[in-house]
Amino acid sequence: MRINKKEVITYKNIYISDDGREFEDENSCKEWEKSYKGTLNASWNLIKKISVDASRIGFPGGCSDEECYVLRPKNMDEIIFLNAYIRNSTGCNADILNINHIGKMIVLNFGYDHDYCSCYITEELIKEISNYTSEIETNLDKEIQE
Repeated sequence: MRINKKEVITYKNIYISDDGREFEDENSCKEWEKSYKGTLNASWNLIKKISVDASRIGFPGGCSDEECYVLRPKNMDEIIFLNAYIRNSTGCNADILNINHIGKMIVLNFGYDHDYCSCYITEELIKEISNYTSEIETNLDKEIQE
């Protein structure tokens, strides 16, 4: 008797859900797409947003390992959806977006493994930085004059 090794190439069907998740069988894929989380993930892909590197735009605690998106919610339905998506993907129970975010350019910074999500309204953050910088400059000028 002898033993030979042969290379065997096999192909199998992989079922891909609307949100890009892969399954080995069709029923699991369909069940996922009908599930709440599957629906949220598929809807997230429809939201108009751009992915950015938080460390490059200077947001607090931002680093290139995190997922960071800039978007402008159009209406309250989008706010409700975004809060549901954030709650479901991070496990955080707080609604971090509200009616005041409609039409504003916001940054959603998801931590590594989606363990948290920070939200920034860009115009408010820029204003905060500017005001604090002015305060520091005033205090420095006073210190220099003493």
